[in-house]
Amino acid sequence: MPSKPMIMVLGPSGSGKSTSLEHLPREVTALIDLERKGMPFKDLGFFKYIEAKTFSEADIAIKTVQALPEIKIVVIDSITKYLDYLQLYCATAFKGQGHEIWGQFLVKAKSFLNNCKSSNAITIATAIDEIDRVNAKDGTKFDRIQAAVPGGQLKGKLEA
Repeated sequence: MPSKPMIMVLGPSGSGKSTSLEHLPREVTALIDLERKGMPFKDLGFFKYIEAKTFSEADIAIKTVQALPEIKIVVIDSITKYLDYLQLYCATAFKGQGHEIWGQFLVKAKSFLNNCKSSNAITIATAIDEIDRVNAKDGTKFDRIQAAVPGGQLKGKLEA
């Protein structure tokens, strides 16, 4: 069965990305909060709410909520924070190993993104945005909005 879509909500800090999630249907929505700042709306009633303090807790949370048949929308707030946690882990776990830090970062980040795909639920993820100037094959240049990511390995892989 094909995966449901993954939707990225991109914007600068404070632009209302998390606030835009308030009107999702609560009885079928799971919120995985990596930002740990709480949601900007007071009533989390009926949302399946999970606070994740590390990238590994987020990995477990994704698998947990996707296994729940009643969950049709999974929200990750935010991919930016997930990648921050992952970069910190890799820098610590592979300290002094140079390329291994980014190699493991890339493997784990791609695994997480693949795990976000589900045949049962739409995934919505928030992220800080950045604008990248792109050279087209015909020599023209254009700007592309994409999720800001640490390092260069995922640059351009999370875009609007």
